Amino acid sequence: MKKYIVFVLFLSAFTALQAQDLYPEKFSDCHQTRFSFCLDCGDPKASYDGDLVGYFNSVFKKSARKMSGKAFVQVIIDSAGHQCVKSLQHDAGVDVRKLRLKDEINAMTGWHAAVKKGKPVSSSRVMVFSFADGDLSISFRDFDSKNTKNMLSVGKVEISDPSKYKNNLNDKLFHVYTTQNSKVPWDMSRSVSIDQDGTVFQGTDNGIVQVKDGVMTVINQGNSGLRGSNADGGRTTTVMASAVDAQNNKWFSGGYAV
Repeated sequence: MKKYIVFVLFLSAFTALQAQDLYPEKFSDCHQTRFSFCLDCGDPKASYDGDLVGYFNSVFKKSARKMSGKAFVQVIIDSAGHQCVKSLQHDAGVDVRKLRLKDEINAMTGWHAAVKKGKPVSSSRVMVFSFADGDLSISFRDFDSKNTKNMLSVGKVEISDPSKYKNNLNDKLFHVYTTQNSKVPWDMSRSVSIDQDGTVFQGTDNGIVQVKDGVMTVINQGNSGLRGSNADGGRTTTVMASAVDAQNNKWFSGGYAV
């Protein structure tokens, strides 16, 4: 677990990075004391009771007809079914300020909490607003863990377990990122490297987590030139070591993939 602790320690230096924000435009309305949540968890997942496209077409009216592109909105739905926009991102074709997406979503009623082990839980979901040719479509961006390995939490973080890790560190000063509250695809780190621009690269058994300007991006065999591991039919990429050279090139190696 020592490498995982190093990752947590390193990330704590980035004061702009807030735990559980998926997108660069962040909001502080969702207070952590009220919204302690997991990422896209539950069976069933959090959902809206109604026609989302019809609802937002009536809200947007004519303002969205000339738009094209997508907007991604991370919404927290607490265990009581109350929603709150946590972060968002949009491309150049969508002016979210005109649509007032944050305010409109926060004013909605009719959300249902996710259910986990038979009990309602607070979770976040990503709503994808797609605008094309005057039409609007809305979908949810799911973070599916079924096709990854070692997805479950590996246990208690050692920094907060004095019986295993004796030190004077205060765990309240650190943001702890796990598979339950972020895009991190595995709860242990194989490697951590920092390039000359301050970008973090965390190697895991499920690919690389890039942390740039406070935003996490998972790089794996599905969206890059990384090769999958022979051990599981190429479904995942195990990164065992990483380095950054003098020219700021990034190097990664794994058990069956390089």
